[in-house]
Amino acid sequence: MAEEGLSSDSASQANGRDHQPVSYMPEVKRARTEDAPVLDNAYLRHRVMFVPANQPVLLRLPSGMTKQVVLESGKLVSIGKFGSFHADEVVGKPFGPTYEIKSDGHVEIMQQDVAEALVETEATNENIFDDGESQSLSYEDIKALKDAGASGREIIQKQLEGNKSYELRTAYSQDKIMKRKESKHLKFFTPIPPSLNNVAWYNFERHPDKIRYLRPDSLSQMLSFANVQSGGKYVVVDGAGGLLTGAVLERMAGKSTMLTQEVDLYT
Repeated sequence: MAEEGLSSDSASQANGRDHQPVSYMPEVKRARTEDAPVLDNAYLRHRVMFVPANQPVLLRLPSGMTKQVVLESGKLVSIGKFGSFHADEVVGKPFGPTYEIKSDGHVEIMQQDVAEALVETEATNENIFDDGESQSLSYEDIKALKDAGASGREIIQKQLEGNKSYELRTAYSQDKIMKRKESKHLKFFTPIPPSLNNVAWYNFERHPDKIRYLRPDSLSQMLSFANVQSGGKYVVVDGAGGLLTGAVLERMAGKSTMLTQEVDLYT
């Protein structure tokens, strides 16, 4: 019988029949500054579509490697032997286009003549003999052109003009030669969006030990085997520097529940 002065509901709770589970997880309150961005859908879409300022940005280099830089307004950004460029000329532009760095630090979008690239050719590689004498331009000649201030495109043009077997090659072979020479003599970069795949590949190339040598394709298989999707409930034990947690969060699309625990396997 319930005690006097207590309602039947209160008595039931006192006796534990309708006892609700108590959460022992401390409530975390994060302070937000006035200039902190609100992570709504519009902001996130803009973040993955346009190059931001004062935030880490991934650049694909001519070597095929990826470099992380921070584009600060009004400053030059150095990407090592590939040159330096003005950050303001890239900030706010879409991800994807490839920019060529000029001698004064300004950048231009590299254009490709698609119509010319699709022209059919009857040339084959059957009459080409690799005797080492196809290229008439020597290393000393190329060095002299560089010392004289010739641009990368001028050097490439001279090399192609001096290559006796270039016109005998197929369009595919010519394209391979052109790309190889561009990566050697031109200074360019490509801003790539901070997608999960790009971030995973960057960490695997640069800091594989921090993510336990987890390959991006292995990460995608883990997500598929676990059937991670929006609306689910997941427990994540992350020993890969937050990469696995971020991958699950992306799949959840803000409509799921996740409990995560970061572990250090070396301790």
